[in-house]
Amino acid sequence: MASGVFRNVTASEPCPVCGGTDWCSWFPKRDGDGYLLSCKRACRDGYGNSDVAGKDGRMYRFISEKNNQYIYGERRSDRGNPMAGGRKPKKGPRHVGKVKPASDEPLDCVYRTILKNLHLEDRHREYLHGEGWSDSMIERSLIKSFPENDYARENGYSPKGYGPTNPTRRELAKTVLEELGISSLKGVPGAYLKETGNGKGYWTFSGASGLLLPIYNHKGDVFRLRIRLDYMGIRKCRLENGVPAFTEGDKTYCLDMSGPYRNNNGTKERVKLDDFTGKIRPFQSFYADPAMLSQGIIKNTYKYGCESKNHVSCYRKNEDYTDICLITEGEKKGQYANFRLNIPVYSLPGVNSYGLLFEEDENGKTPLGYMPNGKKTIFVVAFDADKHTNRTVMSYQEALVGKLKENGYMAATADWDVSLGKGIDDLLCRGYIPEFSLR
Repeated sequence: MASGVFRNVTASEPCPVCGGTDWCSWFPKRDGDGYLLSCKRACRDGYGNSDVAGKDGRMYRFISEKNNQYIYGERRSDRGNPMAGGRKPKKGPRHVGKVKPASDEPLDCVYRTILKNLHLEDRHREYLHGEGWSDSMIERSLIKSFPENDYARENGYSPKGYGPTNPTRRELAKTVLEELGISSLKGVPGAYLKETGNGKGYWTFSGASGLLLPIYNHKGDVFRLRIRLDYMGIRKCRLENGVPAFTEGDKTYCLDMSGPYRNNNGTKERVKLDDFTGKIRPFQSFYADPAMLSQGIIKNTYKYGCESKNHVSCYRKNEDYTDICLITEGEKKGQYANFRLNIPVYSLPGVNSYGLLFEEDENGKTPLGYMPNGKKTIFVVAFDADKHTNRTVMSYQEALVGKLKENGYMAATADWDVSLGKGIDDLLCRGYIPEFSLR
C-alpha cells in the first residue's frame, strides 16, 4: 500500500522514465519501494500516453494522465525498482473494478461501425491535403473526424460556422448499439456509461477531438484507435478571418492543428500553454481516480470504461513488397509511408516503446514474426531526421537496431537531411526517398 505524497526526483535518484533530476516525482510505498512515477516531461519529449522503455532500461506502463502529469508503473512485477537499489517490490498498484478490453475481432466490428458513422470534416480534409494526402488515400485510410465532447458542443466551444458536423458522441454510441444489435459497449476502449441524475445512464465516448486514426493488427483488424488532436473544445473560440481564436487575459491566440500561436506580422509565433501539450492521445475511457491512486489503488473514474494501453500498428496492403518493412513512430506517419512506399510499415506510439515489437501474443509470436518473409525481412528503422541532434531519439534508434539483430533480424536505418523534412512522411511528401544503410 502506498502512503504519503509524491517525492521529487533528485540527482542521486533521477526519474527512470526521462532521466530528469527535477520536476518529476515518484510515490513511495510504506516499505520504501517506489512503484508509481510521475513524469512531467513525457508529453514534451514526445512519448506521453505511451508505455516506455525508461532511461534505466526497464519498461514502464502508462497508467494515467491529466493536467500534463503522466503516471507510470513498472510493467513487470519481477523487475527491481530503481528507487530501491534493485530490490523487488512486494506488489504493484492494486486495480479495483478493472474492465478488460474485448478481443480484437469484436473491437474491429465496433470500431469500423464507429468510423462508418463519422465523416472527415472539411477543415481536417484540408489539413491532410496540406500534409500530402490525396482524397483516394484519405478514403482508403479510414481516418475520420472525432467531434468535441457533447458538453463543449452544447456550450459553444466551437466557433460558429466552424463547428463539428458529425453526430454528437451520445448519438454516435446509440447508432453503434442499434446497428450491431447490442446493449452494451463495455470492454470497448473509448466508450463508457455516463450516469444521469435519475440513476440511469447512457453510453457515450470520451477523449479529445481531432482525427480518429485506426490501429491495425497483423490480420487487418482495427483493434484500437488513436486521436490526433485538433485542440478544439479546450477553450471557447471565435472565428477571426476564418481562423479559430481565443482570448486569455489581454492576449489573443489563434489555433490550428499544431496548437496555439500568435500572429506576428503574418508569421505564426508558436506559444506554449500547459493545456495544449502533445499531439496524440489513445482513444480510451480511462482516468485513474487521483485520491485512490495516492493510496496505491487504481480505480477508473469512467463507469464501465477501460484503458487502451499502447500498441504497434501494422499498415500493410495486399500488393505490398514484403522483403522490406519500415519501422517508424506515429500512426499518421506510418500509414502515409505505407501508401507511398508500398512496403509494410510498423508504427510505434513513441520511439521508446520499441519493446512492443518484441512482446509475444497468445500464439507465442511477436508482431515482427507475422511478416510473410520472417527473418529474411529487412527491418528499416526510420525515426525522425532530428535524431542527429536529439540524443534521446538516436539512443532509441540504436537500441532498436541492437534488439533487432539480437533477435536474429536484419536491421537497417533510414537517413535524410532534416532540411528535406523532419519525418519520413514530410520527406516522401516532397518527392524524396531516404537513404537506407544496412547495419
